[in-house]
Amino acid sequence: GGNNNVGQQRNGGNNGRTMNGGANDANDEPPFSEQVMRRLAPNDEPIPDELLKMDRDIVERVVSEILEAPASIGWKDIAGLKHAKAAVQELAVWPLMKPELFRGARSVPRGLLLFGPPGTGKTLIGRAVASQCGATFFSIS
Repeated sequence: GGNNNVGQQRNGGNNGRTMNGGANDANDEPPFSEQVMRRLAPNDEPIPDELLKMDRDIVERVVSEILEAPASIGWKDIAGLKHAKAAVQELAVWPLMKPELFRGARSVPRGLLLFGPPGTGKTLIGRAVASQCGATFFSIS
């Protein structure tokens, strides 16, 4: 299946959508599904041109299956895991909140691996980190 993208690459990956609002394009059809439009522009703000130029199917999949809505999850929402929460805060949250304090000899590792059986709080810790740092959490399985 490597040839499936050939046509999409030729037309700029927009699945034939007119980007400049031509005469036949009276904005009858939104660039993405209603669900995706609500997630990308909850207050009816304009969709960035970068997204409009991307392949519609890819944007639809990423937004609906991977990108999670921002959640407000605090450390108190996670029961137990005292050591794991402290380690993650020290390695990920504090350096993002105060990067000027974590330079040189105090620099932090570039990665963090959470491992364990299902249901032990790994994803919840990841969501808490994203929430505390104001970042987007991508759920990829």
